[in-house]
Amino acid sequence: MNRVWKWVALIFFVLALTITGAVIYLKKHWKPLIQNEIEKAVTKASGGLYKLSYDNLDFNLTLGNVNLDRVKLIADTNVYKQLQADSIAPDHLYFLEVDRIAVKGVQIWKAWKKKQMELNLIAIDKPAIEIFHFPAAKKDSVESDKKDLYSSIQDVLESVKVDKIKIDQAQISHKKFMDKDTTELSIGAVDIQVDDLLIDENSKSDSSRFYYTKNITVKTGSFEHELDDGYYVASLDSVLLSTTQGELYIHGVNIHPKMDKRSFYKQKGRNVTMADLHFEQVSAQGLQLRTLLDEGAIIADKIYIKSGKADISTDKSYPKKPENKIGDSPHQKLMKADRRIKVDSVFLDNVDVTYFEFSGKYYREGSIAFNGTTGTVTHVTNDSIALAEDKFMRADLTSKLLNQGRFNVQFGFDMTSSEGAHTYKGTLGRMNAKSFNRILRPLLNIEITSGNIRKISFDMQANDYRNWGDFRFDYDHLKVSILQKDNTKRRSSRGVLSFLVNSILINDSNPDANNKYHVGNINYKRVPEHTFFKTLWQSLFDGIKQTAGISPEREAKLLAQAQSAQERVKETKTAVKKSKGFFRRLFKEKDKKEN
Repeated sequence: MNRVWKWVALIFFVLALTITGAVIYLKKHWKPLIQNEIEKAVTKASGGLYKLSYDNLDFNLTLGNVNLDRVKLIADTNVYKQLQADSIAPDHLYFLEVDRIAVKGVQIWKAWKKKQMELNLIAIDKPAIEIFHFPAAKKDSVESDKKDLYSSIQDVLESVKVDKIKIDQAQISHKKFMDKDTTELSIGAVDIQVDDLLIDENSKSDSSRFYYTKNITVKTGSFEHELDDGYYVASLDSVLLSTTQGELYIHGVNIHPKMDKRSFYKQKGRNVTMADLHFEQVSAQGLQLRTLLDEGAIIADKIYIKSGKADISTDKSYPKKPENKIGDSPHQKLMKADRRIKVDSVFLDNVDVTYFEFSGKYYREGSIAFNGTTGTVTHVTNDSIALAEDKFMRADLTSKLLNQGRFNVQFGFDMTSSEGAHTYKGTLGRMNAKSFNRILRPLLNIEITSGNIRKISFDMQANDYRNWGDFRFDYDHLKVSILQKDNTKRRSSRGVLSFLVNSILINDSNPDANNKYHVGNINYKRVPEHTFFKTLWQSLFDGIKQTAGISPEREAKLLAQAQSAQERVKETKTAVKKSKGFFRRLFKEKDKKEN
């Protein structure tokens, strides 16, 4: 019995020794062979454009683990220049440097004999990736561009299957070269996880996969990018993307000018719109990422914009370039977009929208705010097939005007109308009219001294050339004061004018003192140089004037009364001056006689 165990032990010892020797031999002799095959595969798959190099390759045949140290993927710029000369160069060049790539569970024998590469994990830690973008590097129809990933590897391998790829704390730099301009975007702390990568002759057409994978998850830290115009900076706090459900979450979205208002307009030299946007979160669900990457089309089920502010500013102390704004309404701009857009619903939640205007006459800034704006915009699309089923984009938005009155407005945009047809209707609830002084006082040098708004409602139709509809304004105890240039209410001809305005031009309530209710019947002809929103405001302002009893006849009467009052004041001042002169001369003559 002891003799048997001795033979068994001897056999196992010999086997172990043989296997160990084989592993050492294979490790020694396969190492340069594998290195040569890997480098050759990369060069062949890229058509000689890329070369892979590394300082050390260490593998464990028993476990199928491979480690590569100080790996570099380098583009051959001479090859790229030749491809550019032949107009077949790809749009992008890539450079990669990483300290270590760890590969686990490689089935080397299967890869060697059956040309099927299968492995459990590829882990890449803190890689530095540089991407150079040359948009005009190739012709529109390039055969190499149409070549899929499987076609690039099929001469070396029949299939590649990786259970998981993890890239941790990547540093990504993207440089875009357009003529003489260069823009750069740098993103740090990027984590990427790829699940179930399969590259074979069938996986490309598998609709359950996103570019050969079951899912890709991308997380980033904060990054900042200067926009092409040189006046704005865009920054994000973090991004989370998952391809399985088409979900995208962006936190801390900021698009703001690089400088303060004064410097912005000084550099611009003219009155243009300045925007300052900040949102806590922007997210999308049902985002078709494959369509976005392949076609540039934006297709999604839902987009959410949550908690933030949008500040819009203008400065009328600078000249405004006259431009025809016909055809530039929001829905017309969407139809002119250079990419296909199809979003079922956009949700706004608690967004403050504020308009600032600096007066070129009084050199003060006024503002009006729509606080806590919440609502939906549905059927946001320029897709012809979708518009054939329903041609209207609709918006239903609610906010607190100047943080007081509940303001609701509903838009209906006919996306197929050649004249930009649209409708808008809305209501404003109770609020103190004096709240509007924050825009009236600095811009018009007028203030409301008293007034209660009970309700405003309007129902309008419009197109590129005209706005028409019904306007109702219920209010009481409305009084205004016309201020001095120094923003005071000293008694003067301005005080007389204020009295005339309150007593002659406007009704202090609606219904008025005679219990007559005034309705605004708006028929406003658009000024071509006015924007969509300015035209909307001018139309509603026409309704305000009508409901306040301001008619052309009353305005003419006020002007006549004001002129008469000014003449009387002038006559009085002249008489006083003459009297003062008379008494001054009289006392001088008296003094002479006494002397």
